Amino acid sequence: MTDVVETLRGGRRAVVQRVRRGDSTVIVKTFTSAGEGWAREAAGLRLLAGRHTAGLIDATPPAIVCEDLGTGPSVADLLLGDNPEAAAEAVTGWAEAIARLHATTLTERVAFETALDEYAGDFPVALNTMPELIADTTRVIAELEPGARLDALEDLTGPEALSPADACPDNNVRRDGRFWLVDFEGAEWRHIAWDVADLTVPWPSCWCSWRLPENVVAHAVERYREIAGEAIPYVRTSAFDHDLHLATAGWAFISCSFTLARALADDPPPADPRVVAPARRAMLLHRLAVAAKLPGLPELSTLAARVRTTLTNRWGEVPLALAPAFRT
Repeated sequence: MTDVVETLRGGRRAVVQRVRRGDSTVIVKTFTSAGEGWAREAAGLRLLAGRHTAGLIDATPPAIVCEDLGTGPSVADLLLGDNPEAAAEAVTGWAEAIARLHATTLTERVAFETALDEYAGDFPVALNTMPELIADTTRVIAELEPGARLDALEDLTGPEALSPADACPDNNVRRDGRFWLVDFEGAEWRHIAWDVADLTVPWPSCWCSWRLPENVVAHAVERYREIAGEAIPYVRTSAFDHDLHLATAGWAFISCSFTLARALADDPPPADPRVVAPARRAMLLHRLAVAAKLPGLPELSTLAARVRTTLTNRWGEVPLALAPAFRT
């Protein structure tokens, strides 16, 4: 006998509910179809086996049943609060969670690929979606800057590991003094710099993409290097710095492919009035400004500056505010 305690999230792809089973609760994520999202989440959770995320209980299409990590706050909750110290600690906690994920999955590509193939069946699911995403982004940017090329984004040379691909500030839960990652429906195998650059952009695919103080970002990146560096010495080298700059620039341009159409229209606010989020125009202009100042990437930084100028000529300057917790 099962009873729905509460619906945590609902959307066009899936509904997430807390469900009572006997004397305890579990989390049930029901997808609209047993397609790519279900296969990626099932494969990612199976690989992790409760490390850094909720333990997988069952993966019968189109649903995922996993351990309930509780009702602790997420990083997003603390960014939207009024305590800057707690928010800064949460950002660092997020970096620690990503570092542990990368360090423990670094050698498990074959296991993840095997699980992904098994759950996907006849449905084609790419191990890494970044090449396709970069190609799509190139087409979008070329509409603003004819002849624009983003080939340099393929030059990341460091190690790869499992990525949630959507490690937004709300896709985690604090439990037992640390943050546990949730939502692996985008799980894939890619260069680790793409995840770390979520801090420097920040969080390119998330609604909660407010600006972060530079010292908070620097401390979180350094904490990532401390933890991941034990298993991945590369993250303590200048080569990682270069790749992190590349990924940061990459997300600045990829953000355009995500939101440019709506930003060029009337930049409507979120459909749900409860969602407190910055304007898309502000996010895009901020990210392009960051990319335009990155060292060692002359072609990409120049392109970012040109695209930003094109957009500010249309919109004017639209500043991106700090996350609410850092405004006090």
